[in-house]
Amino acid sequence: MVCNEQNLTELEFSLKDKVLKCKHNKMDLHQKLKLRASESVAKVARAIKTNQDVHMETPWTNLFYNDFWGTPLTHSGSHKSYRPLTVLTFRLNYYWHQLNPSGYHWVNVILHSLVSLLFAHLTTFIFPHDTASCLTSSLLFSSHPIHTEAVAGIVGRADLLAALFFTFSLITYIRYCYLADHINQPTIVSSPKWTKSLVNHSSHFYLYTSLITAACSMLSKEYGITVLAVSALYHIAIHHKLASHHTIKNLSTLLTEAKYSGLREGLFHLIASAILLITFRLYIMGLSTPHFSPADNPAAESSSFFTRTFTFLYLPVINFNLLLYPRWLSFDWSMESIPLVKHATDSRNLISILFYSFCALFTLKLYKHQSQWADFQSTLSSHQGSSSSHETDSVNNANYPFAQSKFYGKSKMRFPSKNQINSDHWLTQSCETDHYVNSEFRCSSDWPLFANGSNDGNNPVPRPSSSSSSSSSSCSANDFDGNPFDSKLIMMISSSSKLNSIPSSIPSSSSSSSSSSCSSQYHHRSSHSTSIDCLTISWSLLIIPFIPATNLLFYVGFVVAERILVIPSMGFSLLITLGFNYLLKHLTIRYSINRKYLYSILALLIVTFSLRTVQRNKDWNSEEDLYRSGIPINPPKAYGNLGNILSNKGNKVDAEMAYRKALTYRSNMADVHYNLGILLQDQGRYHEALQSYTFAVKFRPRLALAYLNMGLVLTRLGRKSEAIKVYQHCTRLDGSGLKDPKTHESTKISAYFNLGQLYTDEGHHEEAIKVFKEAIQQMPAHYQAQSLFNMLGEVYYKLGRYPEAEKWYKQALTIKKDHVPAHLTYAKLLAKWNRPEEAKQWFLKAEMLAPNDSSVYQHYGQFLAEHGNFDEAADCLVKAAHLSPNDYEIVFGAANILRQAGRNQLAERYYKEAVRLRPNEVTSHMNLGAMLHVNGKLDEAESSYLTALKLKPDDQLTQSNLAKLRHLLSSRRSIGS
Repeated sequence: MVCNEQNLTELEFSLKDKVLKCKHNKMDLHQKLKLRASESVAKVARAIKTNQDVHMETPWTNLFYNDFWGTPLTHSGSHKSYRPLTVLTFRLNYYWHQLNPSGYHWVNVILHSLVSLLFAHLTTFIFPHDTASCLTSSLLFSSHPIHTEAVAGIVGRADLLAALFFTFSLITYIRYCYLADHINQPTIVSSPKWTKSLVNHSSHFYLYTSLITAACSMLSKEYGITVLAVSALYHIAIHHKLASHHTIKNLSTLLTEAKYSGLREGLFHLIASAILLITFRLYIMGLSTPHFSPADNPAAESSSFFTRTFTFLYLPVINFNLLLYPRWLSFDWSMESIPLVKHATDSRNLISILFYSFCALFTLKLYKHQSQWADFQSTLSSHQGSSSSHETDSVNNANYPFAQSKFYGKSKMRFPSKNQINSDHWLTQSCETDHYVNSEFRCSSDWPLFANGSNDGNNPVPRPSSSSSSSSSSCSANDFDGNPFDSKLIMMISSSSKLNSIPSSIPSSSSSSSSSSCSSQYHHRSSHSTSIDCLTISWSLLIIPFIPATNLLFYVGFVVAERILVIPSMGFSLLITLGFNYLLKHLTIRYSINRKYLYSILALLIVTFSLRTVQRNKDWNSEEDLYRSGIPINPPKAYGNLGNILSNKGNKVDAEMAYRKALTYRSNMADVHYNLGILLQDQGRYHEALQSYTFAVKFRPRLALAYLNMGLVLTRLGRKSEAIKVYQHCTRLDGSGLKDPKTHESTKISAYFNLGQLYTDEGHHEEAIKVFKEAIQQMPAHYQAQSLFNMLGEVYYKLGRYPEAEKWYKQALTIKKDHVPAHLTYAKLLAKWNRPEEAKQWFLKAEMLAPNDSSVYQHYGQFLAEHGNFDEAADCLVKAAHLSPNDYEIVFGAANILRQAGRNQLAERYYKEAVRLRPNEVTSHMNLGAMLHVNGKLDEAESSYLTALKLKPDDQLTQSNLAKLRHLLSSRRSIGS
């Protein structure tokens, strides 16, 4: 029996040495597998969870050299999405509360609120003195369901930040336009130097603030730079009302006249800033464009010019439909969610033709009307002569009712002909007859605003008083109330420079100078407020920010993305408001429809948007709900991600069904094959898992994780030579052009690790050392190498080269001071090196670090047993077995130590538990038989021995013990007889 006990003990310790390596290696690999699953189901994994720039593991300056996902912009596989300000906000979130998602979400909610407030402020410039229109457009924007992805999805913060800076930049540029014009007014020119300097400095402050925030918008998300184009269009077409042909015809005037100095200065800065920012953007990304997979943008990969062209033409129609009717929303629109337009007979081509025809007609009508207005201004300016250039400028900027009446359909009000303008009495007559304006209003500051088209006289602007100089001054101040620059500044300038003494160029029924002045300034203030201007700014906000997503300038990595419609939805909300105002005017006047019905329809629309937003937010409450909601639109992607969620929840059956369902829609999805392989591997279905990994590398030959797990499965199946070849192939995979180079490089090092461990298990220690050292040379800077160093120390330990082993154990502990496996292996080395007191201290440190880790008590118990402290060792092993009751090695080891401690009854119980865990393990039955033999349960012992011999008939130890048992039984029977 003593011989048997010694052999059993030796077997136990040899098994435990092997178990330690495999167990901790398996733990590290499972962490990588889970990481991969997260990457498949959410972009937030790469943007936040695994982004070292967010975790503050790298200097904050790295934000300006890496892309949104933490990959260097110069890397061939970089997404080229340069958004350092967005990543900076993630970094601050992580600093405050690490990976708690609620903090990230609340920041997004706050950003959306700020964007909504800024947009509401912007509408006050578009609809001055029209609170109803401002409120309508603001409510439509803030409640639109299209924003749900940007707000509820954490990575949508890039779009929210871009929209925030975009809106702020546009507002400050509008302020600049007005201040720049007032610098050249006679009252400012003749005023004290400090007054002119103040206005000049104020205008430059707004200009440079606009440019800086435009840069911030671009650094939040790329399309933020389009605010420069919107600002330029505003300055040309709205503020100065210059049509393109008029601009070309009078180019010399624009380049020389003082009244256009603000335009020249503004456009110069806008163009220079655009060139500078684009140059910087191209330089920082290494003058190369990103490469996307065919699934990201299938049309871009099509070899057919027809398919590419007509599919790209159809995509804006889809985006506009999402704004107009946001019924079908999805977390992802890639793959075949929108089928390619491959044939001329495709009915979608007709939809595209109708859509672009409407857009073209609308734009031409808008351009024609702007051109007519520009011609009118030009002719009128020539008629007035150079002596009254400033006064004419005020007239040119006036918000005449006929400036927009033609756009609103049938009306008797028209632009005057050039002959009419050239007649000496036209200007006065036009202001005193009903032919051009409602008789209720005259050419003074009481003209109604037509931004909403409701020029029906119901809400006239109050007339300022003209009875005294004090009232004149008051009129000037009030006149700029709500103006895009500081009213206090204007009041100060007015009082110091006698701004109110400017004579009006438009005769009025009231001849007071104050009234004339108010009229002139009021018209100047509202020069952008005509309905044509509103349509222009609405159209530009809808179209210009969307241009980068059209594939017109370059291919993008998506088909449709709801989050990029945050800024275009501003223009859409303004268009809906203008359309409502048009209906409100014409339907109520022509068809006597009660306004309450129209307001009810508008309220219903806003409520519907709000309810849809609430409903869509519920989809975003959980990933499972989100992916289920996406099944009707993108079934392969939705089912694939749903499988990951169900697998993480432990619902293996439904997860497998989801994976296989995804593959029925799209059989070449390498990620789904890979994740299905993980699921099957966890269930012990190794042959099926191997098949899934084979498909994964077939469809994506450089999927390193699939090779890594394939090697693990082959090792488990005993096909070690094949596993070695797979690991070697994995270490040679090229990572250029891959979207996630960090994971790829880390996986290659893991392949080195597993290959070296396989060599170690086979006894090829020198080859293992060579592999581990090659891994150390190849590993990237971000790789956590403690396991690699620890394993290299293990190999030196096996070779008896203790000083070198100690060196690598200490290296592992230097990298990660709380690395429990290194504590245990270093303690084992010290114990073997006759330094038991130091070894004990390292075991105790490991216990403090991981009080619930069964392997700590397992190895500490082995150490105590080797030094003869069997009682304490037995207590440690029993505790380990309590923590891991289904771990065979721990339970079996506890039984052995209990037997050595003389606690035979408890040892018998643990041997029986070991047999239950592994009923086909010969050693368990043999040791249980021996324990029953010792405890005097001879019949049960004989049964255990016989079971062991059935499993291994030629086992000499079992045969010897059985012979001794039968001899004892024979002796007892002889005595009994």
